[in-house]
Amino acid sequence: DAAVNRRPSGNMMHTHQTWQDPTTGIARRPAVQYDVYTSNDTSDPDTALTVTGPLVGRATVSVDGLATSYLSVGRDGPFVLLLHGTYWSRVWLRALEHLGREELRVVAVDFPGCGYSDGELTLATATVPALAGWVTRLLKRLGITGPIAVGGHDIGGGVAQHLAASGAVPVRRLALVNSVTYDSWPVPGVARFRDPAVVAATSVAEILAARRAAVTAAIARPASDTEIEDYLSP
Repeated sequence: DAAVNRRPSGNMMHTHQTWQDPTTGIARRPAVQYDVYTSNDTSDPDTALTVTGPLVGRATVSVDGLATSYLSVGRDGPFVLLLHGTYWSRVWLRALEHLGREELRVVAVDFPGCGYSDGELTLATATVPALAGWVTRLLKRLGITGPIAVGGHDIGGGVAQHLAASGAVPVRRLALVNSVTYDSWPVPGVARFRDPAVVAATSVAEILAARRAAVTAAIARPASDTEIEDYLSP
């Protein structure tokens, strides 16, 4: 449960401001040292965040014995969980800045093996039902027991729907952004990587090139090289 000591490249500025993480509910938890997102690239409104607004920080909690990384903003108020899709928690950065002004406690988590979370998704764990089960264990580690609001993007939307439909977590509000339908994932373009032969024949450089093209298309507006590299940095 220690603070993250890995820093993403791109739009991050380290700050020495520390505080007791309120999302865990664990007494005498070590203070979380935050990396605060900022940007010197004022041409990009989605990364031009400043430390004058809500502090968007990154911290970790142990889930299934592995360090799970999450972005967090706000200390008090109703709990909001944001679940990413094929990227990582970075997709929620702009939303976190706005939600941090609304007296909410907001967490945008990195799924296992994604972003800055440890671990690796396998054929068994990279399914919507399995990820929904993992989220319930995450919430337990964070000390969250009451009704929550969930926002899901892409695959994260399927996980959010599964949480709400299963009743494993009391979901009071649900917001979906470009979401898959329930557990209708993976799509064919991703499903082919379930074949070990396809994985073995695909280089890291090819994966990064494909992700760079996908990020550029998904942003759907001119994006700076800094922003694109920030998405690809984990």
